[in-house]
Amino acid sequence: MQIPRLAGGSLRTPTNMTSPASQLWMIARTTRQFIAPHWREWHEQGGFKQPEIASANTCGQTSLFLVQVLRQEALPAQWRTGVPRSSEEGPELGPFGFRVGDRRQGHSWVQSIGFGRIG
Repeated sequence: MQIPRLAGGSLRTPTNMTSPASQLWMIARTTRQFIAPHWREWHEQGGFKQPEIASANTCGQTSLFLVQVLRQEALPAQWRTGVPRSSEEGPELGPFGFRVGDRRQGHSWVQSIGFGRIG
């Protein structure tokens, strides 16, 4: 899959126009617009039923792709993933993922340090 590019060859706007956090936000938003059409295809290829929310269970692939995009733009990016404990007696892995009803579900995301809070 090709990494998205804008006409100028970069996903960034000129640095004198926006803050670094705004540029990071723009890159993430542009990448999401590019990759969103692929989510349903990934479900089909995996033999899974199409979920109600197209992005369901695609955080791993999507975040790995975003890491590559950010690194191509010379921005720091690390892939992070977390799986909640399987039981109260299980190892203390921390409250990773997100809450779905009465349980937590694993999740993957991108960490890019030095931009403050965005979004």
